[in-house]
Amino acid sequence: MAGITAESIAALRDEASHSMRWLDMTLSNPSSDPNDPRAAHQAYALKVIEDPTNSFIRLIKDPLNLISVMGPARSGKSTMMNILAGCTVTELFSTYPGMETFTKGIQIPTRVLTLPQFSSLEGATTVVPSTANVKVTFVDTEGQGAIGDNYDMDLFSPALVTSRVVIYNRTGGLLTEEILSQLGMMTQAAQRLRAGGNDKSGNTAITGMSGTSGTSGKAATDPLFGHLFIIFNQFRTNKVDTVTTLKNALMNQEPETDSNSTNRNNIRKILTSVFESIQVFILPDSLKSEARDALADGLKDFILLTDFTPKYLEYFKLLRDGLSKALVSPRELATGVPLTGGTIADFMPSFADAINRSQPLNLPSIFEQSQNNALNKVQINFANSLSVVSDNILKDPTLSTQLLSIKFDSSVNLLLSQLASSISYMPVDVVQAAQNTASNSTTAVKADLIATNLGRIKTLMSTTLTNLIASIGDELLKVFPTNNILQSPTDINNAFTTLFNTLSSTYKNKGDMYDPQALPDQYEAIIQSSLDLHKSGIQSKAASSWAVWATNLSQASIKTLTETLTTLGRSTQVGNDNQYNTSATSACNTAKSNFNQKVDNEYLWSDKQDKKDLFATAADNTMATQKAIWLSNEAEIKASLNVIFDSLKQTYVMKLQNSIVPLYEPEPFETITNSTLIKDALILFCTENKISTAMATKFGMDFDVFASEKKSNFVNTYNTGMCG
Repeated sequence: MAGITAESIAALRDEASHSMRWLDMTLSNPSSDPNDPRAAHQAYALKVIEDPTNSFIRLIKDPLNLISVMGPARSGKSTMMNILAGCTVTELFSTYPGMETFTKGIQIPTRVLTLPQFSSLEGATTVVPSTANVKVTFVDTEGQGAIGDNYDMDLFSPALVTSRVVIYNRTGGLLTEEILSQLGMMTQAAQRLRAGGNDKSGNTAITGMSGTSGTSGKAATDPLFGHLFIIFNQFRTNKVDTVTTLKNALMNQEPETDSNSTNRNNIRKILTSVFESIQVFILPDSLKSEARDALADGLKDFILLTDFTPKYLEYFKLLRDGLSKALVSPRELATGVPLTGGTIADFMPSFADAINRSQPLNLPSIFEQSQNNALNKVQINFANSLSVVSDNILKDPTLSTQLLSIKFDSSVNLLLSQLASSISYMPVDVVQAAQNTASNSTTAVKADLIATNLGRIKTLMSTTLTNLIASIGDELLKVFPTNNILQSPTDINNAFTTLFNTLSSTYKNKGDMYDPQALPDQYEAIIQSSLDLHKSGIQSKAASSWAVWATNLSQASIKTLTETLTTLGRSTQVGNDNQYNTSATSACNTAKSNFNQKVDNEYLWSDKQDKKDLFATAADNTMATQKAIWLSNEAEIKASLNVIFDSLKQTYVMKLQNSIVPLYEPEPFETITNSTLIKDALILFCTENKISTAMATKFGMDFDVFASEKKSNFVNTYNTGMCG
């Protein structure tokens, strides 16, 4: 059965059902602990097989009536239980043809029937239970007498206490001494229970973890057990022996002639007092011969009801009808609290422990303890499951407080539902109290969980803020994609305001999504401070960009002005100073006007006037420089003109002087004194050097005056020369 869960067993169909060992007697070493209440000679201990058997029984939430069979080994107990369970395909309890006893410990099957199903298996009238949903299942026990009375009493006591019907199965005839001796084990168990105070009325309460009362009522007093069915199995019927005569012979008091008869009467009295009823049934020895042969030859695995004669079926129907009527009401250990699969499964470990420790077997107290243990267990399981839920929730590092609360509450509701389902076999008020206790325990867990998560998301939001601050540079690149920032201070301020609103709003929305408490103090001031640092840099870049823009415009404008003034200088004749000054000033003013207009239209920084003033100074300096160049050039030309002028005058004088040298016949006076060619040279110089007309005229007139004076003076010289 290793690895098989109770749930998977419960899912098996009837045809796949089988039995499982529920209780076992295991050898244990005698205890050397002087405080151990177990007897030093005790070699066996009662063990409950929790998984999967007891866990499977715990899954049965409805009232569960057990039919237990006891009796000597090899008396056909397992076969009878298989037939009672309606086996047709597979046997629930393994049977072994031969002399070796097969069943060990206490066995219980995976097949569970409703009382109507059980009562009508042979087509008889359906019996309806007094309480809805009463279930029926079967308990097969190890054969009596193999080891000893104490062994049998310890092993069978749990079945005796929890069964609605106990079947004593007997093969053979009426051997009163032997039968009562074997039934004496039940009386010993009853006396042990009575020694535990089970005859006294009392109250039992299931307190659980919360300490609040769940059920209250009188402890079940006499009778201690359910119904006893004594079955004479494989009985050779006759006209004399009937169920009535057999019961009378077995259970009626006899004259006490010796200690044995007294002992038998005591057993009869105790049996009558501890069982709700004692009934006797006969199952005749009516197995069909062909079935007997097939079984002996190994051709048949197990016996079916159809392997018996019709006579057997008549007796068997009487047995089933008697059982069905005995199963109408559920078994109780505490008045008003029916035994369900769950309560039986809870009770068994506590009862087995009390037996092993040789403690007083007070059923109400043990039952109460078992229920409280079960309640404590579900609270522990709830706490453990809640811890797992908390751990799983915390695996999500980015969980908001609201979503955490929703997940936690949803998980708690599921766990509370599972808790209620796991103990649904208990009274409603007990289940509700257990749920309330569990629910109350979640308050602190939830608070701690929220606090832990809040700490994490505070760290997350702090990291997010750090990352947001680090991302501002990238965000600014989207707004100011290049270093050449040509925007106005107002535009830059607006861009930073928009970015602040976007970043702070996005950050706040994220924080609010997690938990408003997760937002760091002064986060807006932190964002604003970081933006201000970047803003200073952006403003500096913008100022530099505009400075470059203004410089480029200034340089281009100065270049144009320089070219204009250079052209003006080249085109203005020497001596036209006023014309040059007027034109240069006009060109300079035009450059200033154009510069100022472009600055007014395009320059967006705050220092427009500074740029205008700087350019005006540069333009004035350029004009002054170009004028100086022009004036320097004019002075040079004027100097050259004076030199040429003086040279030409000297040339004219030399011409006059040379004309009277007596080397040849002098030319005519008009020819000699004609200054036209020499003056033409002066005019040519003035023309080539762009001497103004006024200046050229002046120099021409000055030359004419000079020539006229020299000509006048030369008349006498010429006349003297011609006479001589």
